[in-house]
Amino acid sequence: MSSVRMALIDDHFLHGQVAELWCSEVESNLIIVVNDKLSENKMQQGLLDMAVPDGITCRYYSMSKAINMLNKLNPEKNPLLIFETIADLKIIMNLGFSIPLVTLASVPPSGGGKTIAPGVSLNSQQINWLSSISEQGTKVEVRQTPDEESVQL
Repeated sequence: MSSVRMALIDDHFLHGQVAELWCSEVESNLIIVVNDKLSENKMQQGLLDMAVPDGITCRYYSMSKAINMLNKLNPEKNPLLIFETIADLKIIMNLGFSIPLVTLASVPPSGGGKTIAPGVSLNSQQINWLSSISEQGTKVEVRQTPDEESVQL
């Protein structure tokens, strides 16, 4: 799974900043949004697709489809994965998929969380897990756009 360039956690999924700035930053031609509900909602997908510029393909996978498809991705596309929650990313990574960069862009508060940056709140379990993957070689950062200064977790 070394073909995946980064995973972005953004509860807004896809918007112009993701499509334009992040794809350019990691030289990605393929966005994969991993979310069970969104994978079934064609109307919401159509709205989100309006933010995707020409030359970039966007796909919407359920968690089970992502598990089956991520090893089959074309590495030349430099896929960018988008997750709504850290919990969804954790499922994928706990199955052995390697992701070199995890960027937290928009993470709303969850049980007992504290704000660590504008738009990003983490609870102690999330912090512990992210620290763990960081120790294993995944770069974990907090920033909304590539032109912002990266804050390491």
